[in-house]
Amino acid sequence: MFVNDIQRYVKLGILNKNMLVLVLDVSKIKYRNFINQNNKKGVTLVNYFNIVKNLAIVLLVVVSISACSSTYHVPVYSNVPDKIKSTDVTVGLNQEEVYVKFVVSNSGSAGVGFGILGAIIASVVDSAINSSSSEDAEKLAKPFRDATIDVDFSKEFASALNAQLKNVSWLKVNDVMVNNSYQYDKTPEMVKSSSSNAVLLIATNYYMDPALGSFNIDTVLTMHPNDKTLIALAEKNRPYLEVPFLYRNKIRFRFKLPTKASTQKIAIEEWVKNDANELITALRNGVAKVAEMIALDLAKIVDKNAKVDNANESETPKEVIVATGENFKIARLRNGDLVTTIN
Repeated sequence: MFVNDIQRYVKLGILNKNMLVLVLDVSKIKYRNFINQNNKKGVTLVNYFNIVKNLAIVLLVVVSISACSSTYHVPVYSNVPDKIKSTDVTVGLNQEEVYVKFVVSNSGSAGVGFGILGAIIASVVDSAINSSSSEDAEKLAKPFRDATIDVDFSKEFASALNAQLKNVSWLKVNDVMVNNSYQYDKTPEMVKSSSSNAVLLIATNYYMDPALGSFNIDTVLTMHPNDKTLIALAEKNRPYLEVPFLYRNKIRFRFKLPTKASTQKIAIEEWVKNDANELITALRNGVAKVAEMIALDLAKIVDKNAKVDNANESETPKEVIVATGENFKIARLRNGDLVTTIN
């Protein structure tokens, strides 16, 4: 199952040299580096996989950042905008309150996999969630939730998106809806039920980091075709993707607590003092900046003949500063992600 997929991606040049293959077999981890000595695209994995028996988990970690990251970002190609008749926008937001992220213990875990199948790097999953850490995080989140009880994140985010996306004329946005029971595996049904020929999904979550030093918003954006013309176009633009995307990227926001706190208790006090001015400022700045970055990214049209899949990592800077201000910067990372940091 895995071998066939791997061979296909290697052949297409999605998996480049310097790839590390980790194989976890019940209680032992075997590893081997595959280096292409001839400096050609891809590596051969068949011989090694032939000797692996009874795998519990197969882990693939692509060490070459240019290989894994460049394939995630799908920009808007120049042959797409004039085919868009209208776009439905849905924000997937399965939370009503801010939460505190905690570091999950994997001491009892069977293993953690980093998948590259379908050229999609998924989020880290750990099956052994530490219940006490979860309870502690809930307690830490209470003062933040109490302080923002009058702030409707979903309503403000939808409003900001509506305003910003109207400026991206080729999208022809109908409206921005919020789905509080969003499930990624239900995406095909969501797309088919739309009356528009394009659907933009924005999976969103907002949280405090474990040390309570920053407020964060993470979004994953995917734009799906919903008619034969756009489906064919998406498949032609990116033939190796199992799911045809018109656009795909990750956009993140981070607001750092101006005063560095030595403990979580001090951090909480700093965030919620003066009627939680710092926290509410962070939240509303985040809503505005993320909406702005999404519109900025969608407005960036790429020539359909541009070669972006196999960019040379050594020739690509880790980040390109898009905009700066007195206390913030917006940077485009090597993999296409847009990140705003406010200090």
